[in-house]
Amino acid sequence: SGKPQELNLVTISEDINAIVAAEKKRRSDAYAKVASSTGDLSSSNYGKLSFNADGTFRWTGYKLLVPTVISSAAKNAGTCSVKYAVSKQLSDMYDGVLTFKFEGSSEEVNFLYKLESDGLRLEDATDATFNGILVTARSSSPLIVYFKK
Repeated sequence: SGKPQELNLVTISEDINAIVAAEKKRRSDAYAKVASSTGDLSSSNYGKLSFNADGTFRWTGYKLLVPTVISSAAKNAGTCSVKYAVSKQLSDMYDGVLTFKFEGSSEEVNFLYKLESDGLRLEDATDATFNGILVTARSSSPLIVYFKK
């Protein structure tokens, strides 16, 4: 658009295919850990949530999150994946970022997540700072949702 642009290019000596394969494995392993360790989750305010091994989820009773976080067109199911990563500064507080794609909605919904011994903590990442695939800062006033096993 006519504006000056600065690009920083770096030569990568590693095998690009190996890097891509390792990232895909990181993502699938992270999701598999969530799906296998959570079971059926429930929250008194935010409904019931369950993850399936095939990357699908079912979430009912999330109406308090509509429309600020989840679109009013969203259905109770969809796909979930680990698409982003958290920066080193956030890695002590969060395990990663879950990306929900609800049926009926074209928007993706991102939550920072932490697997707890008795459930799952989700934090709305709508206003979080993203740098490429990396979440570098939380929202200034995030909504935190807790699901119990």
